[in-house]
Amino acid sequence: MPFRAVAATAALLCLAAPAAAALTYRFSLPGTDQAFRWTTTDFVRLPTTVPVGDLDYCRSDPGTTCGDPFFGDEIGFTLGEPPPPQDVILFVTRYSSDIIGFRPSYFVDGAFTAFGTYQARNNNGTLVVSAAVPEPASWALLVAGFGLTGAILRRRAVAVAA
Repeated sequence: MPFRAVAATAALLCLAAPAAAALTYRFSLPGTDQAFRWTTTDFVRLPTTVPVGDLDYCRSDPGTTCGDPFFGDEIGFTLGEPPPPQDVILFVTRYSSDIIGFRPSYFVDGAFTAFGTYQARNNNGTLVVSAAVPEPASWALLVAGFGLTGAILRRRAVAVAA
């Protein structure tokens, strides 16, 4: 009987392969139409340019299209002095095939590598870093595992004391 349980568990693992753990970056700039959402399997490694085709969605101002957003650190100067450690998102807007605009939003250092909601230092941009919801296949595998464990425990013979 234990062999059947092991075989059934192995079959379930092969049939319902769970999705990789994922996290989501959601950026929005209130007062404009600029926003994007990007789901990835790991925290951003700086610097990173995300191809616009890899984004879950991207909105730009009317008459423009989204470009590839850039995740970086310590971009910019204030009166000739080096900036404090910070993370920055460059929202890229395409006005035509050869004209591109950039709008930087500066966040606290480490905002790209920790879950939370972050407010930009230089504008009203908001960044939300959150864990993505598991896919149905992951939930099905979890429930099947609990059910199989319960079935094995229920069928186990109980020794009676004489």
